[in-house]
Parts: sequence; structure tokens; C-alpha cells
Amino acid sequence: MREIDQLFRLQEINNKISNLSKGKTNLIDTLISKKDDIFRLENDFKMLEIERLGLKKELDKLVLEAQCLDNKLKNEEKKIAIIRNPKEYESLMNNINVVKEKFDDLETKELELMEKIEDNTNLLDNLLEQKTKDFDGLREYSERCKADIENMDSEVIDLKDEKDDLVEKISNSSLANYEKLFNQNGCGVAVVGIEGICGNCSLNIIASKKRTISTGSNQLVKCSNCERYLYWIGPIDE
Repeated sequence: MREIDQLFRLQEINNKISNLSKGKTNLIDTLISKKDDIFRLENDFKMLEIERLGLKKELDKLVLEAQCLDNKLKNEEKKIAIIRNPKEYESLMNNINVVKEKFDDLETKELELMEKIEDNTNLLDNLLEQKTKDFDGLREYSERCKADIENMDSEVIDLKDEKDDLVEKISNSSLANYEKLFNQNGCGVAVVGIEGICGNCSLNIIASKKRTISTGSNQLVKCSNCERYLYWIGPIDE
């Protein structure tokens, strides 16, 4: 294998390792995001449960008040039988009406609270369904994620082994120059097709250099502009 082939393969390996690393990071970030979503759902669920408990306590309190008013109303109504004059009757009826108004207000508040509790319960049911669905989805995604990461790690190990073998075969000067260029923008070797254009900077390669790389020469040729090693991907000229 020519040195330029080794450098080009080294670049392919570096790019694959970089892409695998990014892919692994994306998988982990997505997994964390899904866990965060479930955590927020759980918090919302707990807040709704707390709200429902508060509403029920408030309803119980109103029911107790209504019972007290109902007893008071019955006691007031019993007094009608012992009324001695119109003035006492008028005063009693006023008291009864006040109690009835309070009782009606309490009933209205009870209905409003019952509607709120019903809405709260529906929200809890929906959240519980969503939480269950998300938990199942997270479990499935976690399993896929674990398998994908294991495959990625295994592939990276194989690529690094191949990279180590290649590095041993490439001259120190060529390797050092390649790594310097690759670290700049991820390109140390630029491809050149039949159009004769540098794949890194788009410069038209001069005829002599194009002729050298297109004949399969062992000579390393650099772009006159960006100084990347040039790798011919067109048909080899005999």
C-alpha cells in the first residue's frame, strides 16, 4: 500500500472514530433528555396529587360547614311553632333566609370544588398514562442505546487497532504533517477527481501534479494552496 493510501485510510479511520464518538454522545444526550422528561412528568404528577389532596380537604371542610348550617336551619324552622307575634316571626324568617343563603353558597362552592377535583383526576389519569408510556419507551430506548454503544465501542477499538498498525508504517515526517493539517479542519488528505480540483480548497491542480497523482505514483503530492496531500479518486492513467 502506498503511503498516500495509508494516509487516506488513516483519515477515514479518524473521521469514523470522530463520527462514532459524536453518535455515542448524541445517544447519551437523548437518553438523558428522555429521563429528564420523565422526571418532569413525575414532578407534575406529584404536584397534581398534592393539589387534589388540598381540594379534598377543602371539600370536606365545606361539607362539614354545610351539615352545621343544615342543623341550624332545622332548629330555626322548629321555632316557627312557638312564635307569639309577627315581629318574632319576621325576625325568625330573616334568620332562616340568612342561613339558607349561606347554605346555597356552600352548595355552589361544593359543586365548583367537585368540578376541580374531577378535572384534577382526569389530568392525573392522563399523566399516569403518559408516564407509563414514557417509562416503557425509555426502557426500550435504553436497551437499544446500550447495544448501540457497545457496538460503537467495539468498532472504535477495531479502528484504533488498525490506526496503530497504519501509524507504524507511515514515515514520521509525513505523519506529523498530516496530523498538523488534520487537526486544523479534519482534512489532511484532499481528494481529487477527474475535474482536477482540490477537495479541500477547490483549487485547480496544475497539470504536472495531476499527472503525477493520476498515474498511481508513490510520490506524495501537496496542493499548492492549502498544502493538503492530494489523493486521486479518478481512473488511473496507464
